[in-house]
Amino acid sequence: MYTDSIDDEQWENMKKLYFVADKYEMLSLKNKCVSFLKTNLSIPNVCEALLLSDLHQDGDMKTAVLDFISEYDSAVFASEEWKELENNNSSSVINVLREFCCNKRFK
Repeated sequence: MYTDSIDDEQWENMKKLYFVADKYEMLSLKNKCVSFLKTNLSIPNVCEALLLSDLHQDGDMKTAVLDFISEYDSAVFASEEWKELENNNSSSVINVLREFCCNKRFK
């Protein structure tokens, strides 16, 4: 926090750091975490990022997540992580589908 640098850039650590940065309104740190998370989206972690963006009401990260899902829709929707999301967080799934239909992300 004092050096304005992040040494351990791993997904799990950045999620935790993002949570703390958002909670304590450390915008510079939060922006670095969001940048890392958006850059490192993957099929296995995109559902987790979706939930994180919803929890923190982060429109910037959510847009990146929705764009990623749109680009890799077949792989995301076939993943075990998406199936788990469907079972445990159906409201998030409905919101994603509503977003795609309303904004015609699928082109």
